[in-house]
Amino acid sequence: MTRSLSPSFALASFVSLTSLVLAAGCAARSDAADETRATEDSLDGLAVKNHAVFGGNLDMVDLEGTSGLHRQVAMVRLYDQWGDRGPAATAGSLMAGGRTILQSLKPIGVQFSAITAGTHDAYLTTYMTALNALGVANGRNVFFTFDHETDASFTDHGTAAEFVAAWRHIHDLARTAGLTVAAGGRVRFTIIFTSFGFTQPSRTAPRVAPLWPGDDVVDQIGVDAYNFSGCQSGPFNPSKWSDISAHLDPALAWINAHMGAKPVFVPEWGTEDDPGTPGRKAQWIDNARAYFDATPQIKAVLYWSSGGGAGAPAGCDVHLEKATPAGSAIAAMATLGADAHFQ
Repeated sequence: MTRSLSPSFALASFVSLTSLVLAAGCAARSDAADETRATEDSLDGLAVKNHAVFGGNLDMVDLEGTSGLHRQVAMVRLYDQWGDRGPAATAGSLMAGGRTILQSLKPIGVQFSAITAGTHDAYLTTYMTALNALGVANGRNVFFTFDHETDASFTDHGTAAEFVAAWRHIHDLARTAGLTVAAGGRVRFTIIFTSFGFTQPSRTAPRVAPLWPGDDVVDQIGVDAYNFSGCQSGPFNPSKWSDISAHLDPALAWINAHMGAKPVFVPEWGTEDDPGTPGRKAQWIDNARAYFDATPQIKAVLYWSSGGGAGAPAGCDVHLEKATPAGSAIAAMATLGADAHFQ
């Protein structure tokens, strides 16, 4: 799903942010919150810690505290559209508070071929430089994705091959500028697909297959997974209820067979409520907690507490607050957030 944040950084803000780097440095690293250390340990190659990061969207941040989740959301999902000059002021506030971000840039109105041709190099370099400066100033990595859920929308911007070329070009720009983690920077590239992209039109020839840009230009793979129960095409249908394993198992199988067994994020996940079966949503979340605990390849899970997701119409609503009985899904998510796996 897309959520645009504004106002975005102006160039003056970028200059100011860059000046913070000299003042921040190592002190920001040592003062990072426990959630940030879990982020770094899980995602920067330190296999001794088999933990995952607890995250969500801005609506999840609103649920922090003793009346909701009883903890901080360690990674926050943010969304920019093409033309935004860099991460919004919201991102700076979140990171200053000890979190990290997974930032999307959606190429609205832009063709992949123009990106590869270099038409937008100045814009992309400015955008990613601001993102990297935010990470440096706060002493932790930031996570970036271009055209999230591209398997559901890439034809708006070109062909699958053109997406691959555009992704590789953007990564090359970042690497050349020293912004990627491998080049000494703070930006990690996270490609994001929908779970449906791993099973449609078939599991042997899924939509994601021609969209893979290569092991050398991807740090993590994201899979958005929803239990919509029919709301994409009509009213809620309890007979179409499905656990998160039904969505992630095929994706993990394909990733491990064809994409180099990369670390996996679940950048958006959620479930409808079943008002006819009280407690079913809370149980779904608890089942997901057990699944994440048993799947160490999954390094971050970010619940999408909002309406819709993955191309769903307005009739789909996976807010944590929408649950029968009231408060049960929030309580289940608080239990997930307190699990040792997410510390």
